[in-house]
Amino acid sequence: MSSGHIVMLLDNPFSSDFRVQKEIETLTKNGFKVSVVATNEDQSLPQEEIQNGVYITRTLETEFSNPLRISPAFLKRVTAIIAKLQPDYLHCHDHLMYHLGAHYKQQFPKTRLIYDSHEYLAGYPLYKSSIGWLNKVKGYIVWKYMRHLENKHAHLLSAVITASKPIASRLREQMKLSCPVIALTNIPEKPTALVTSNYFHAFFQLDSDQLILVHTGNIYLTKHEFSRLADSVAVLKNVSLVFVCSPDRFEKFKSIAQDHSNVFHHDYFSKEDMVPHLAAADIGICHVPITSQSFILTSANRLYEYSLAGLPILSTKQQNCLELNEQFHHICFYEHLGSEEFVDTLQQMINDREKLSQNAAGIQEVVNWEIESKKLINLYQNLSVS
Repeated sequence: MSSGHIVMLLDNPFSSDFRVQKEIETLTKNGFKVSVVATNEDQSLPQEEIQNGVYITRTLETEFSNPLRISPAFLKRVTAIIAKLQPDYLHCHDHLMYHLGAHYKQQFPKTRLIYDSHEYLAGYPLYKSSIGWLNKVKGYIVWKYMRHLENKHAHLLSAVITASKPIASRLREQMKLSCPVIALTNIPEKPTALVTSNYFHAFFQLDSDQLILVHTGNIYLTKHEFSRLADSVAVLKNVSLVFVCSPDRFEKFKSIAQDHSNVFHHDYFSKEDMVPHLAAADIGICHVPITSQSFILTSANRLYEYSLAGLPILSTKQQNCLELNEQFHHICFYEHLGSEEFVDTLQQMINDREKLSQNAAGIQEVVNWEIESKKLINLYQNLSVS
């Protein structure tokens, strides 16, 4: 018997979203029916389908990307899409979906509204990366309006989920929340086995004495920074740098990589294969630019991918990295990417790699999605009886 129907709103076409996939699997295994409303921007994906019993409709137009331009007609269409599914819970992933969900909640007040905040909006001034002062001004206005909506609709919420404890604390205070707030970190599932062979050496035909420095996911680098990183790693003759990400994320760096014999690209692994294959590397690099509160306070997926794979980590000083290192002592930190200090820190890690690897070896037993997901189960079970 179902514990209730959860409809998840996504601001993407739901082709690959590990966090959302894990949440859905956890909820369905615990008796909840889950449906997904995703965007229609990727025409190669079916408009409607059922995956593992989960109904997915990709009928959401992308007009929501600028809340100042959302029309009443668009909100009416979104409301109709959601209402057709008759949700008991409306689980909104990130702030743009939260705005749409709040509008629906006002029309259907019995629906429980959940805001799943992947980023810390107040600490993520997107407009600063805009080119030209006019675009920066426009971006600032949109950002301020999004923050206004985030606070304005707080009284409609039944629960808030976010990526880290520091962000949970900030949101509770900023939005004056009286509803439950949980920090649900996107930690991988505990791997059943790790790849112990020289997988990357065989894949790229590298000498067996090469050390593999691996980087997964989004590459928060300019072309100049990417080039500096490749140059600095090349100083250490026996280190190869492997970027594991989708081809489109690597495209702008492709020409630079071709000029460096020590830089390689590997396509993204599946959710199940990521951690086991990362174990075939030697060191993980967790570069997150410390340029905004959102980046400092959030939790990088790669931090836990590397940790569960048993890798030592070379990282910028992100809050979750510092806290995890206090517990396991497997992370070394640097201030400036590609600097002499960066190279010295990496060399020291190579010298201490055996000890750092031993420190990381047991992390997967005490830090994994099976443990972390209990927060999500408890939250929804409490909402179902409240």
